[in-house]
Amino acid sequence: MGQTMSTRSVAFDLVRVRPAPIVADQPRVIITRWRIYQCCDGERYLAGIIAQTDRLRVTTAVTQVIAAYRIVVTASGRLYELNGPPADCDAIQMVAMTHLAGSGRMILHDSSGSVWHSIEQLSR
Repeated sequence: MGQTMSTRSVAFDLVRVRPAPIVADQPRVIITRWRIYQCCDGERYLAGIIAQTDRLRVTTAVTQVIAAYRIVVTASGRLYELNGPPADCDAIQMVAMTHLAGSGRMILHDSSGSVWHSIEQLSR
């Protein structure tokens, strides 16, 4: 996959959906090329590429953003370190929309910009 990931390759990879490892086996993950989406129920979800595997993950609900450390904590208890700014990637949005729709959720808003703004403010 890598940096030249196409919408088609991500859509194909969606067919191979698998659950994330248990948190004890993978307590902290570095995420690149990410977005955070807020759903109609008010919950936010992180979607992005796992640096170690180049796989796309849509997380459980975001429970906390620790902007000073670029950390997103999810309902599972896993920590996601945001490596760089949010990505402009249609494939990430398409996979997130499909994944969340499968659990009856609809994306209402992209919160990535406001999260990144908070991170930038604290890094000055």
